[in-house]
Amino acid sequence: MPEHFNLPWHRLIETRGPERVGVELLWRDYPEGSGAMAGALRAQQLDAAMLLTEGAVAGAAVGGFKIVSLYTESSLIWGIHVPAASPIRTVDDLRGRRYAISRRGSGSHLMSFVHARERGWPTADLELVVVGTLQGAIDAFAKGTADVFFCE
Repeated sequence: MPEHFNLPWHRLIETRGPERVGVELLWRDYPEGSGAMAGALRAQQLDAAMLLTEGAVAGAAVGGFKIVSLYTESSLIWGIHVPAASPIRTVDDLRGRRYAISRRGSGSHLMSFVHARERGWPTADLELVVVGTLQGAIDAFAKGTADVFFCE
């Protein structure tokens, strides 16, 4: 299932819009997120990508690609997700928990640190569990190997 912010692109492709104006557009969804797209850009496997701002800025700082435009000026709303049966009931209950992240440098990784810093928690104590995708986070919840996942 495509991410909500990519729906206009999927609709455009369905209508063959790019072809009608002589543009060859090959689209690939990256369930692994912005970090994977940044890696593909650096490896020259992509000509262009639409990344979340956090991942784009972090990736561009490392090098290998640059940010050329904004797709939207509205910020994303990040959800803090926990298993339904979790004892976590408040944001303060997240301290010391295991954070599922897509990969190092991903939005979920960065937001875990942003959130901890905003709360005044030491970031050195964050336990990070690399899960790859949203499905990976769901699986980690089911296995009991992660407690929380930040997802836009």
